[in-house]
Formats: sequence, C-alpha cells, structure tokens
Amino acid sequence: MSNGNDERWWKAEKGKAHASTVAYVKRAEQELGAVFERIFLLECLYDPNSPDADSSANNQDRVTENAIASNVDTVAAVVATADIRSRYLSDGADWETQRLLRRLEWYSEDLQARYEVLAKCRRAFKEAAKKGNGLTKVHNVLGKPRVEHVLIENIVVPPEEARDGRTPMQIHQWDYVDADELTTRFPKKKEEIERARRSGSRRYASHSFKLSNAVECLWSYRLPIGDKGDEGYVPGRVTLVMDGCDLMDKPWERAYFPFGMITWTERTTSFYGIGGAERIMGIQRALNRRNWQIERALDQVAMPTTYVRPADANLMVKSNRVGSVAVVRGDYPQTVSPQALPGETYQSRRDLRESAQQEFGQTTMAVHGAKPSGLDSAVALREFKDQTTQRFGMQEKDFETLVLTTNWLLLDSCKELGAKAPEVTRRTRFGARRLSWKKVDISHLKVQMKAAANMNRTPAGRTQLVIEFAQAGIISTDQARRLTQHPDLERELSLYTAALESIEHDLDEIADGGTVMPEPYTNLEMAVWRGQREYLIWRDDGAPEDILESLRQYIVVAAARIADMETAANQNVAGPMPGAEMPQVPAGAMPAETPPQAALASQAMQLRAS
Repeated sequence: MSNGNDERWWKAEKGKAHASTVAYVKRAEQELGAVFERIFLLECLYDPNSPDADSSANNQDRVTENAIASNVDTVAAVVATADIRSRYLSDGADWETQRLLRRLEWYSEDLQARYEVLAKCRRAFKEAAKKGNGLTKVHNVLGKPRVEHVLIENIVVPPEEARDGRTPMQIHQWDYVDADELTTRFPKKKEEIERARRSGSRRYASHSFKLSNAVECLWSYRLPIGDKGDEGYVPGRVTLVMDGCDLMDKPWERAYFPFGMITWTERTTSFYGIGGAERIMGIQRALNRRNWQIERALDQVAMPTTYVRPADANLMVKSNRVGSVAVVRGDYPQTVSPQALPGETYQSRRDLRESAQQEFGQTTMAVHGAKPSGLDSAVALREFKDQTTQRFGMQEKDFETLVLTTNWLLLDSCKELGAKAPEVTRRTRFGARRLSWKKVDISHLKVQMKAAANMNRTPAGRTQLVIEFAQAGIISTDQARRLTQHPDLERELSLYTAALESIEHDLDEIADGGTVMPEPYTNLEMAVWRGQREYLIWRDDGAPEDILESLRQYIVVAAARIADMETAANQNVAGPMPGAEMPQVPAGAMPAETPPQAALASQAMQLRAS
C-alpha cells in the first residue's frame, strides 16, 4: 500500500492516487524552479506587455526594440507556414495493404483539417522557438478525438527522468478544464468537482490566482516496461486527479505518451530544451540597456543649459525658457548644446541588433520580409528559400515530424474509439464517398508515414502549377489562359487520360466489392490489357476470390465485345460466310493477351497539347 509520501506515485492504491501524485509533482516543480523561472522570463521578454509580466521591473529592462520577438516571428513565418499532409507509403505491400493505405491517406487528410492540426502545430513550433519546447496533445474526450496545444509551463518532467538524454518514463501535465465539461465527463464526481472549482488553483496560490469556472487537474503518465505479451511485461499507468479526488485511473499500455513534441535544441541534462530566444536573451538585455542610455542622453540634451553672470542670477526666476540655468563667471549668458552621445554608442546598438539576428540565424532581409532584387521567378525564389533555411534544417525536419506525430496520435485515438470513430467524406469527381474507421484500421500494419507538401492544393499553388505545366508543354497556352480563371488542374488533365481513368474507376469499384461491366464507349482494348495485368497483380497479392471473379467477368465481357465488333466489321466489308458462327468466348476463360496499346484513348490523344 502506498501513502502520500511515496515517491512512486504509479504504485499508489487505486482511488488514493491524488495525494501521492500531487505531492510528487509539487516536489519536482520545486527542483525545477530555475527552469520555470527562465521560461517565465523568456515569455516576458517576448511579450513585455503580457498581463503576467512584472510591471515593477527596472527601467533598464524597458523594451523599445524587441529583437527576440522579431526573430521568433520571422523564423516561424519561414518554417512553420509550410503546408504539410501525411502520405502513407509501402514497399512491396500486398493488394489489401495498398488499398488500405490509400483510404488511410484520405482519412488522415480529412482529420487533419477537421481538428486544425497544422494551426496547433504552428503554435507549438513558435513556443519551441521561444522557450525550447513545443507540444501538442491528442486524446479522446466525450467520445471524440481532441487535439490541443499544450504550454511547456504546464509540463513537469522530474530532473532525474531525462539525465544523459534518456527518454523519460513519466510525464505530468497540469490541465485547467471547464467545470461543466468535467462534470459531464465524470458525473459521479459532481460534488468533488464543484468543491475543487470553488477552491481555485493550488499551483498558483501564492499569486492569488483563481479560475472562475475551471478546475485545476493533473494528468500523470507512466510508460510500461517491456512489450505486451512478453515475459516480464509491466503495464504503465495514467491518472487524472484534482484536489482531493481521483477522476480517472487506468493502465497505460502504449509505449509512447499522447504528446507530439518538438525541441528547438536539445539539452543533454534536462528534458527542457534550449530555445532560440534563450540564445539571444543576453543580447536583448544589452540592447535594452543601450537604448535606455541613448534615450536618457537625448532627453538631457533636449533641455540645454544656459550659463549667466552672477548679476543675472535672477534670470532663473524670470525666464520661462525650457531648460536649466547655471551661474558662472564670464561673458555670458550663453546656451550650450553638447553632443548627446559619441558615435560608438549608436554603433554598439547596431552591432547588438545584428548579433541577435546572426545568433538566431536570420538576415536583415528576412526580418524585414524583403527579397533580393532580380529574383522574380518562382524557381529562383524557391532556391533562395532553400538556401536561406539551411540554418533551420533540423527545425524544419522536427516540424514535419511534429505534424506527422500529431496525425499518428489522431489515428491512434480513432483506433481506440473503434466503431465510434468519426466518419469522413472524400469528395471525388465520381461523387462523395464516406469512410469509416473499419475501412482504414491500421492495428496490424507497419507503414511508412512521410510528409508531403500541401502547397499545390492552395489557390496560389495551383496557379503556379498551371504556369509550370504550360512551360513544360504538358498543357497548351489556351488551356493555361483558361485555368488561370479557375485552376482545376485535375479536371483538365483528366481529359488527356479519360480512357485510362474510366477503366481505373471501374477497377476501383471492383476492388471495393462491386460488379462493373465495360460500357460500349469504354476503350475495350485498354480494358482487356489493363485488366489482365491488374488480375495478375491482385492474384499474387492474395485478393479475395469474389473480387478476382468480378475482374475476370469484366475482362471476358470486354474481350467478347471486341470480338463482336471485329466480326461485324468483317461482315460489312466482305459479307458473312454462309453458315459461319459468331466467335464465342467461354465464360470464365482468359482471353489471349493483346499487345500493349497506347496509354491514352485515341480521342484523348487528339487533345494532347502541342
């Protein structure tokens, strides 16, 4: 049995985990006090006017030129604005796996847009640039997936868990949940939730921090030891507790946390990374002092001193001029306007500004949002962007990984929901298709999940793609002019491959379990040639027998119609031989292989751009 002083909170008695868990996290926060103070200071340096910033700070810390904010915003605009979507690749996968991965890509793309994954990942990237770490969280709430951006201030990882770059076995998250929502999720704890709402926040009690209708909760995760089913396997634990009450307590069997994480620069002795803002924090302070000195000197020079003779000493009383008056011996009055500051002081400010940009890997051109003169084409600008973002190559990779991880966690949440997982709608030129989780379940698959650019789906990206296709001769100039008004490239290119896409549509319907027969206007030669090869692939990949039979019928009917057309043509030319019979193709028989034909129908070939 465990008590409140036991540091191994994951071994606490069920129903009493709140005491040991909260006490353990409080002690860990005390050890991490310097870390959280640094995170708080970095937020104040980025946003000096934040409500949480200390209004009584020394005047030398006044920010008139915010190098941290300009550099963080610039790098976020350069890296995190990339549109990324998930692609699921395979190497030598069987027929069923290929079909599943195609559906999985559709499903994931819809979920990414529905739950605003990119927007939350961009916020996490910006937090990493400021404070060293950025996080997203995916979990199920009230029977639906939820994607959240989590502040690093609310994450507690004990110092001993991340020594020498080790992956921590436990992680804790402070969460502030609306009391009404919490009551809906845990109706049996209604009284305890209301009591916790009235008591306010324990974590910020020293700051008199009180939440109006939110309850301070603590998530705690402990990873399992070993793999489930292996000898010596020990499940992990996840708890959700609040003041005086356990809300949820169950085993945690996943080998990962429900967080997508990005670290700007890793710190080998701590879970909490080094942010770009921390690198230039000292430069920002020096720049603040330099600006303060310049402002003070300019204010003094703005009120010059007038020197007068002792006989004119009462001029200080009679004069209404702005400035100070001093009594000296000599031929005066004389007003002196000395030089405010030497040129070295202004040069020091410029040097500090440039040092901050260089330390952050930025250029003045990038900070100002300018481009080099003479770079006007899209190819030149893309090449320039590639060269200028090499400094953030690792951060770009980490941002892609963050998006992919968040999407993967989203799919994992859908897997946990099972039949209750959301359905998505895939709109194609053949109509809308609804996909449920049972058609994309990946519980027994090992797939390659990669990032793909989503820029060609935006209006600007489509217009640029039209220009590039016209330059490459893929489409004609007239088509390019028309597509600039409505850049539907998929529709335009389908005219070139209409016959092939029609047959592909038939094959997709057969693969989905439908029964399709070739129409009179189908390119029958292509249907036979394409269908034969698809049949061989499907058979070797282990497609179900009913699917193979539907495909065989499709090929046989296409071959029979070719034979009918050839017989009719011969009759029109030479007339039918007396007693001749129409050639018949036995049911279920595979027709002779026809020689490969052009990939495009003759009608589509005539539409090819010159």
